[in-house]
Amino acid sequence: MIRRLALLFVLTLTAGCGTGAAVVQASQPQVVLVRPSEPGPAPRQGLVVDQDGSTLLVSLDGHPYARLVGAHPSWASIDTAPRARNAAFKALAQAIPMETLVEGPGGRWYIWDSAAARLHPLGEPRLRLAGGIVASAKTRATDDTTAYEVYISIMRHGRLLMPPSRHLKFISHDLIATETQAVDLVTGTRWSFSRNCVPAGSSGVELFVACTPASLNRPAHVIALAAEGKRTLGLLPKGLFVYEAMLSPDGNYISANLSPGCGPSYSFLVPTRRGHTRPLAGSGHWSPKTPPSKALGWTQHNQLAVFIARSRSSSCESESKSGIYLVNPRTLGRRFVYPSASAMWNPGLR
Repeated sequence: MIRRLALLFVLTLTAGCGTGAAVVQASQPQVVLVRPSEPGPAPRQGLVVDQDGSTLLVSLDGHPYARLVGAHPSWASIDTAPRARNAAFKALAQAIPMETLVEGPGGRWYIWDSAAARLHPLGEPRLRLAGGIVASAKTRATDDTTAYEVYISIMRHGRLLMPPSRHLKFISHDLIATETQAVDLVTGTRWSFSRNCVPAGSSGVELFVACTPASLNRPAHVIALAAEGKRTLGLLPKGLFVYEAMLSPDGNYISANLSPGCGPSYSFLVPTRRGHTRPLAGSGHWSPKTPPSKALGWTQHNQLAVFIARSRSSSCESESKSGIYLVNPRTLGRRFVYPSASAMWNPGLR
């Protein structure tokens, strides 16, 4: 299956972050790098695949790049650690989607460093990010002894940027949001929005959000918020809930993932300047017969990585297969990358 690839080396993670050979230890995950036979720079982005008890990292050209043997992505971790600690790490991984956290043997957690092609151990649910920012997660017990509430706090140089929140999430490296507020970490600009909206990103003084209406008989919509008011960018189909939205690195497009609530996902593309809302699968107009799709994230070259389900038509030649595609937002032309993936590593580089 993997043509023109050569196994270069196996790097076994050590407890520290030093270099040099290491003794293989069963209690630690192994990083098996697989690179093209022709030497070249390491990929900056890729796909995350949960596969055979390991995590497979696939570059955006469709070639497997590294296998994290014995490590599970956060959504597939196996709860071998104490439940409170595991809940904190999972919440941290969800709150900071541009970082890839995995769980290794014995409930130990690691962060994938794509620049160095290494896993670094995490002693506690706490991450140091660019610009002196530190994100940490703490758990609180609930009446259910098997469940915990997790609160994420953001500090910079010892100063609290956002009070601890159960719903805090990094929208980009410079933008964080809770259920009703977003903060630009560079300019300090703050926006407020309704609980039925999800932020996609910001540009200048505007925050882009995708909102589900109070009545599903009305269309969902994407708007730009600013201190002086708001403007509508596009309408989305009736009867669907918005659960995720992402702004392209160049700021020209917003991808929105919607669902009927208990059913498949459908992805749409909304231009931020002028143009029409378009589904990312099927024809130019969405219907319940449109193949399911889900946008995973943007590439640094302003293409969208999207899972698109298999579609059938009366012509065998036009039948497409399920998998991850790179989609050109301007033309909606697509290129098949890999059969499946659940997330990206280093998504939305800006």
